[in-house]
Amino acid sequence: MEEIVQSIKTNRSEYNLTIPEPMSADEVNLFMTKLNKFFGEDPDSTFVTFLKLCNGLQENGNMIYAGEDYEIDGIEYGIFQNNQAWYDIEDFRDYIFYGDSEIGLFCYDKENQEYLMLARDGDGIDETFASCEKMLLFILKQMVGE
Repeated sequence: MEEIVQSIKTNRSEYNLTIPEPMSADEVNLFMTKLNKFFGEDPDSTFVTFLKLCNGLQENGNMIYAGEDYEIDGIEYGIFQNNQAWYDIEDFRDYIFYGDSEIGLFCYDKENQEYLMLARDGDGIDETFASCEKMLLFILKQMVGE
């Protein structure tokens, strides 16, 4: 995971662009507390590790949500604001959404305790992942075109 994030960072630096800064230890602790209160679940340690590399990331139509809510040019990047939007759809209240792409929504199914890519068109599950790490690696690989 770290290698792919570094690759994206290096590629962006060639165009004088950056990736989001990593979360500090204090920011991570606040995020973990807020996530537990918001979802009644602890965050996956792999997602926390990702936030320590960069606080969210968007590339090539794929996004991994940030641990803190913010908006740029009408796009919401934070995990809490994005989940609040998805929770307006009753069928999505059993999930924690970690990211999205043009074709899918990347989430954790709290009831079945599995990581999924839900079809963006509402047509079911497109992919099941053995872990949060595998899901994040899938998204990152999509970002770099692997």
